[in-house]
Amino acid sequence: MELLEKLCSAYGPTAHEWDVQRLVAEECCKIRMVCEGDAIGNLYASWNNPGPLKIGIIAHADEIGMQVNCITDDGLLRFRKIGGLRATSLDGHQVKVLTHKGPIDGIVGSDPMNDNGTEKGILMATRDLWIDIGAESRQEAESMVRLGDFVVFNATFTRLGEYRIVSKALDDRLGLYVMLKSLRELKECSLSAEVLAISSVQEEISTRGIKACRKPLDVAIILDVDYATDIPTAHSETGLLKLGGGVGINMNADSNPVLRNMLVEEAAKQGIALQPTVSRNLSGGTDAAQLGTMGNIATLNVNLPLRYMHTHSEMCDIRDIEAAVKVVVALVKRLDKMPEPVFVPWQHLEEKRS
Repeated sequence: MELLEKLCSAYGPTAHEWDVQRLVAEECCKIRMVCEGDAIGNLYASWNNPGPLKIGIIAHADEIGMQVNCITDDGLLRFRKIGGLRATSLDGHQVKVLTHKGPIDGIVGSDPMNDNGTEKGILMATRDLWIDIGAESRQEAESMVRLGDFVVFNATFTRLGEYRIVSKALDDRLGLYVMLKSLRELKECSLSAEVLAISSVQEEISTRGIKACRKPLDVAIILDVDYATDIPTAHSETGLLKLGGGVGINMNADSNPVLRNMLVEEAAKQGIALQPTVSRNLSGGTDAAQLGTMGNIATLNVNLPLRYMHTHSEMCDIRDIEAAVKVVVALVKRLDKMPEPVFVPWQHLEEKRS
């Protein structure tokens, strides 16, 4: 898990992803892929094999975080949230402020006397919090921090039990890890299709990065995480998605039904467990929602179960990671062998009936 730990430990809040992208580019260059980028920060890697079928394997580089928007007279930092952070998950956690002089340590603070004494406690908002970097005055804080500096969680990469991993930024460094591991295996397959790996940016703020993609694709396999529901809170309306149970597959509008059926068939051949869910919404939440409307692109969400999403310590399972790599490689190899892939649902169904 050395590579996954490197990916998770890198600092890459939304709109500040370049450290992660440099790491991804370095790994792609090791397998002789050519890397390029665009002005918003997306990274594109390929073997420059202009095959008849263009397959994109996509994961996003950015993580949730914060941004300094005020420095108080006492030297404390006020901030705004980036991405789907919950204020209740911030209080008391250590953070890294990404300054022009390098990362500095801080802690998210609040008023400990602001408590109603009940079991439920109080409803906490971002305005009730601040970041303390140990400065005693505005002048001291401004000598270290600038308005607009980004902030990420300072959480260690930890193994729990035999299969579980806990870290910050598993959303979506897990997807990047599966992408890179899949590419390593696909490099040895002498593919005729053109494979394009995309590490997108700004996914956590309405998938802004992938909207800038101008690369022609026929297929887009989006590697992301989804909420694990094997927790005490019931989520029967979305379907069970548990750690160690295999790859999650969305039965929603963002997954092309023809491509999804191919994945199911390949998983069955390989003995790979799949977990069908309907997800929280019929569409949205990943880069697939954007790519599916950008042209004639067959999109597919391949989801890894994740507990405690959008907190400083997210949890995944190694068995699900291994399953995701296997099923992605199997699907790409199948697509590569198809003479004329058909992804139009009604045409595909008509062919099946005939």
